[in-house]
Amino acid sequence: MWLKDDHILELLKEWWYGAKVSGSGIFNVANKLKIIKQNLIQWNKKHFGNIFDNKAQVEAVLVEVNEEVMRFGMDESLFLKEMKLLVDHESILTKEEVFWKQKSRETWLEEGDKNTKFFHNSVSMRRVRNHISKIKLSDGSEVANPKTIVKEVVDFFSLILNSDWSPHSSVQDRFINSIPKLLNKENSDSLIAKFSLAKVEAALK
Repeated sequence: MWLKDDHILELLKEWWYGAKVSGSGIFNVANKLKIIKQNLIQWNKKHFGNIFDNKAQVEAVLVEVNEEVMRFGMDESLFLKEMKLLVDHESILTKEEVFWKQKSRETWLEEGDKNTKFFHNSVSMRRVRNHISKIKLSDGSEVANPKTIVKEVVDFFSLILNSDWSPHSSVQDRFINSIPKLLNKENSDSLIAKFSLAKVEAALK
């Protein structure tokens, strides 16, 4: 929301380069961020202000201008004043929209999906979609008892993954061979590679 202000980027640069700290690189970064945080808090109170108060004030003045126009007619000064107020009002509405988007995201991050109707509905739908009501065995018979289904599934995959069992060796090979294909060699190697100073510095910047 603060990025909607025309001067915020220049202020951030000024605060960053103006912060006098000494020590290691990461120590300097951490302390500069603390200084910028404090500056942002003060700037928000003094200059950015409360968008809801600002919105109410602008709308009140707009009402006054409209009343003057109704009483005395439109002139150049009232026209310019109204145009400026409308521009300010549009800017505040944009900031307000961003504020509520950020607030909803913040609430989600803090509270998660617990106790929300959407989450419960999603879980219910997923349970229905993933529910196995019955399975057909190799002899053609069907099993519907949940405990029996669990036992049959466990037994089936235990048998497939048993290297001494040959009748389904092709199934076993396909099952095993599909596992490493989830990552190619380059990605697999990158996961176990050592961190380099250049990568850490690039991520930090």
